Amino acid sequence: MTLRIRNSKGFTLIEILMVIALTVMIMGLVFVPLVQSFNITRRAEVMVRVQDNARLALSRISRDLANAMYVYDNTRDSVNFPVVRVDGTPTVVQVRYAKVDLVLPRMRAYCPLDPLHTPGGLPRGAEACVEAAPVCRYSDGGTICGAPLELKPIEPICPDTRIVRYFIGLRDPTRWYANGYERKLAEAGGDNLYVLYRAEFSPLEGLGGRRLFKNADAEHLNENLSDQNFFYNQEPNGYPGGETYAEAWRKISEPIVTLIDTDLITIEYDGDGNPIVTPTVRFTPTAIYNDPLVPTTEADDDPEHSNTAPTVYKATYGQWVLPYEVTLQRANQDGSTTVYKTRVIPGTPEIGIYRLGEPDPIFNITWYERAKLDPAYAGSVYGIGEITPARPELAFTVDTLKGAVDFAFPMVNVTYCDTVNATLNLGGKIALSTVANSADINAAYSQADPYRRLLLNWSGAGEIVLGNATVVPGSVKVIAPDTTPGASYGTLVPYTRLPFLSHDPGRNQFTVDVEHGNPDPLAAGTAAIYFDASQPAQVATLPEGTNNVLVYYEAQNNMKGDNLRANYVTKSVMTVILGIRIYDPTSGKPQAIQLTNKIRLRNVAT
Repeated sequence: MTLRIRNSKGFTLIEILMVIALTVMIMGLVFVPLVQSFNITRRAEVMVRVQDNARLALSRISRDLANAMYVYDNTRDSVNFPVVRVDGTPTVVQVRYAKVDLVLPRMRAYCPLDPLHTPGGLPRGAEACVEAAPVCRYSDGGTICGAPLELKPIEPICPDTRIVRYFIGLRDPTRWYANGYERKLAEAGGDNLYVLYRAEFSPLEGLGGRRLFKNADAEHLNENLSDQNFFYNQEPNGYPGGETYAEAWRKISEPIVTLIDTDLITIEYDGDGNPIVTPTVRFTPTAIYNDPLVPTTEADDDPEHSNTAPTVYKATYGQWVLPYEVTLQRANQDGSTTVYKTRVIPGTPEIGIYRLGEPDPIFNITWYERAKLDPAYAGSVYGIGEITPARPELAFTVDTLKGAVDFAFPMVNVTYCDTVNATLNLGGKIALSTVANSADINAAYSQADPYRRLLLNWSGAGEIVLGNATVVPGSVKVIAPDTTPGASYGTLVPYTRLPFLSHDPGRNQFTVDVEHGNPDPLAAGTAAIYFDASQPAQVATLPEGTNNVLVYYEAQNNMKGDNLRANYVTKSVMTVILGIRIYDPTSGKPQAIQLTNKIRLRNVAT
């Protein structure tokens, strides 16, 4: 019998497969978290770079805006954004607040080691020392200084001849927008995303022979600055080699956000597939809320008029963008509060004053302002009928440029103006509130009341056009006959106003009592002009004539305890929003960061 021994040193196929499976599982448990940690670390590093890039870009923009001699108003300008519809076809969308133009102070480059190396300094933009090689090239005995040049403003400070523009544009302005991460592709080829550029240019001349605008002259300056297609104009600009305007702009534009896989817009679509583009970098006016308006004028220097309300209240900032909202709160004698607000009158672009809770405006601010400029619109150049509805309980105008609310209204009578200008031939129209007969003023003199007096804002004369109105102290101006004996006696001369009760008026002088007949400050009243009372009643100190006393005055119907606040958008403070969307090259998912800064502008060029 032969004994056979089986060889059992090998592995079965099942055992090998089990070992492989266990190895894969163990490697997965070990390496997948390791790879994920590497990805997380890489994404964190990318986000740090994005944040650093955003901070540097925002710092540069903020510094330029803060140092600018003036910033061009961009609230009405748009920029073309070539994008794609939902079906992938190319289209152009106009986007606001995607660019800003400014002018910096004129600068010169100086060597920090020895000012003699650059006698008188070198102009900003000199290729040899600033742009191409920003080091001192002064050579002394064959040795070049090599110190980094410093830029300092020329004194006295004056604006540069170049304009600095920050704007959002495609990396390649000759191609359409393409974003493979979000499947927004208008054509074959690589991604063509939006970046932030900085360009320095002269709108009145070519740069190095390159033309940036078709009409580079002063007459077309505003048109050139507002050109919404400046970065994408594919017409030849006349430069050798067939260069286009778009290529010329790209060559002078420096990308500020330089990271790859980043985009500066978001796109949504309406029901028809049209794109709605929102830039993540925006240069916008700043909204100010609940800003208290501060009185800027005292009612009068006279102590007797210390209870009169100021006429002008000013906000913290000017350069308001329409529409705005001014709120006035008034404490009444019965303990209640009345609130007035401005708002757009429905169906019109006009702004009116409303009593809170009531549907109709009590005063149309826009209508009144237009009436002063357009006689046909008002029906009257001077304004006896410009305040409508008649005798509003509150009225004021708003100077959006200064950010000021003004309660003083000229009380002008058209009939008086036409009559006086026609009869006296004073050389052009003169705004008048009223005219009076000097004989009537003299007749007011009596032993019991030894003053020659003229009443203003008297309802009997039909002059009250504001409800609860009082005469603005200091606004009264008088032209009357000269009372000084001599050759000029009786001719019209301007009279000098004296503080009320501090001095008795003499020849060619007057005082004003704005509270005459008005003991209750909440009630409408009249004012009184007092003339020379030093003569007996039988002697007329005002040479008598027919309507030879000419008076101009203003009225107001606000009260001293009124509290004013405003909500508005101001162009004098620019909000810079710098957002960056970066795509993960592995997952394609976007990550976004956003930084914001508010910069007070020195001057806004409208």
